[in-house]
Amino acid sequence: MFKEIFSFEVRSGFKRPATYIYFAILFLFFLLIGIAMAGVLPTSRADSNTLVNSAVAVANVLNSMGGNIFSILVSVILIASVGVAIQKDYQYNSHALFFTKPISKPGYFFGRLAGGLTIALFIFSGSLLGYLSGTLSGIGNAPVGAFTFLNFAQPFLFFTVINTILLGVVFFSLITFTRSTMAAYVFAVVLMVLQIVIVVMGNNDDYKKVAAILDPLGINALGYITRYWTPQEKNTQLLPLTGVLLYNRLLWAAVATIVGAVSYWRFSFSQFLKPFTLFNRKQVDDVFDKPEKQYDAIPVVAQQFGGRSQRSQLLYLAKFEFYKAVKHPFYIIIALLCLGIIIISLVLEDKFSPSPTYKVTYKMVSSVMGICSSFGVIYLIFSSGTHIWRNKETKMDELVGTTPVSNTSLFLSSFIALSGAMLLLLLMAFISGVLGQLYSGVYHIDIWQYIVSVAIHFFEVIIVIGFCLAVQCYVPNKYLGFLFSLVPLLFYP
Repeated sequence: MFKEIFSFEVRSGFKRPATYIYFAILFLFFLLIGIAMAGVLPTSRADSNTLVNSAVAVANVLNSMGGNIFSILVSVILIASVGVAIQKDYQYNSHALFFTKPISKPGYFFGRLAGGLTIALFIFSGSLLGYLSGTLSGIGNAPVGAFTFLNFAQPFLFFTVINTILLGVVFFSLITFTRSTMAAYVFAVVLMVLQIVIVVMGNNDDYKKVAAILDPLGINALGYITRYWTPQEKNTQLLPLTGVLLYNRLLWAAVATIVGAVSYWRFSFSQFLKPFTLFNRKQVDDVFDKPEKQYDAIPVVAQQFGGRSQRSQLLYLAKFEFYKAVKHPFYIIIALLCLGIIIISLVLEDKFSPSPTYKVTYKMVSSVMGICSSFGVIYLIFSSGTHIWRNKETKMDELVGTTPVSNTSLFLSSFIALSGAMLLLLLMAFISGVLGQLYSGVYHIDIWQYIVSVAIHFFEVIIVIGFCLAVQCYVPNKYLGFLFSLVPLLFYP
């Protein structure tokens, strides 16, 4: 049964246009990187004696999509190709058909997982093929050495393939276990935060080895084992899967195995019939236990469809969407992550930095506003898709379509709600910055700098909100919307 489920998942994946769009984007992006680094284009490049097609250089380029904002792009692709392999059966109401057939639990679970990972590996092979094509176009130039197949195959195997499998298993397990993609979004943000913390730890010589072992993507482990290599060694040697790099790969392979095993153990064909909750919610009384309310006479309702009623609808919907947004676990986690990063940077910055810094107003404003704005934009990318696609995913779109509410009101209510949620996040950064200065013993605080910074960042955020919501309205797939919405994030200051 595994073979049939696996082949069905692979065929379905290769029939989706999104698969080839993801592949083409990665191919073109890394093709340009390869052409630029090979000296084909008249662009400046770093003063380095390392050949651009050596194993170390290829590994660094392939790993360039991790440990920064590009890791969100990788997460979006993995969630779309691997994470929802089982969740989509419930989304499209095909789970009942599958679960009534004589399908074994291992065949269904691992068939879906293996099929999704195969599609994901095909997509990420676009990065390898793009960079390979770019460097081959520069054969004969000084930065490019002789072509060696293992210089490309080994880094792709050690990092791209292993990371795809490890993260794919985690995303797949989280979505399958929680029956919600929001858990995967949260993990993607947490993974990015973890990478940032590990990079900061790696800047201190006392924590380099620990940071290298704990790095989920192995980027710091690669830097640790090659930090004392000479240019000659970097140009001629392959990557040794020993020492810190081996420990790092084994550690995260064990983590992925444990997460996958727990998800498989808890998986049941009947799980989609049972609501998943992290907390015990208040039981709702059964309406059939109460007698029906009797009316002496049906009240007369005056229907109004003018501008006043539309404004009233807009305000009500905006208020409803705002409260729903700020009470959502994803928003709360984003806010807590922002607050946690601010506290960590405030308390531990001097510990990992060779020289302490004085927490003057302009430095605190730049720090706290930058942190909250960056995480806020990531929140907007995922939340915009949730707002636009929520009714369709919950099969409420046809019911909403029959109500006398215009599409403009629905769109603007989401726009106002997300704007309010982001303003609340920026105000939290404002207060955190002031309290941080007081904690550091700085009492000369320029409040006007905070106010101006909040106004500037809020104006930028409004543009991002409008763009993300508009993208989700026009694309045929939520995950393609996530991908295209990352465009303004790449240029976000």
